[in-house]
Amino acid sequence: QIDLPFAAATAALKLHFKIEDLDDFRNAEVCALAGRIRVAIDPELQTGDFARFQRSPVVVEIATADGQHLKGRSFTTAATHSAFDETAAKFRDCARYSIRPLDKTNEERVVDLCRHLEDVRDVRQIVQLLS
Repeated sequence: QIDLPFAAATAALKLHFKIEDLDDFRNAEVCALAGRIRVAIDPELQTGDFARFQRSPVVVEIATADGQHLKGRSFTTAATHSAFDETAAKFRDCARYSIRPLDKTNEERVVDLCRHLEDVRDVRQIVQLLS
C-alpha cells in the first residue's frame, strides 16, 4: 500500500512515479507537498459506466499560490491499458528490486513471451522464468 498524498506529490514533482521513488520518503520537497495534498472519494465517480468498466477516474485539482485553480481527470485504475512497451519498462524497473534478481536473458524472455501471449502454448514457461 502506498500513501496517496506521497505518491501524488512525487508524481507532481517528477512527472512519474516509479518503484525507486518509494525511497523519497526522506525527500523534504516531496514530504512538504504531500502534507498539502488532500484525498477524497467522490461517490458519483464510482457509479454508472465508470463502475461498470472499473475505470473510475482520478480527478486532480490544484490551487496555485497565485490563485489559479487547475483541474484534470485521469483514468488510473487496473483497467487502464498502457502501451506494452511502457508496461515492459515498468516490469524491468520492478525486477531490479527483486530479492532474487532475474537473469537479463530470462527477463527479456518473459517480456517477449508476454508480448506474444496469444502464441504461448503453456504459460508455465513464464512462471518458470520468474522463479
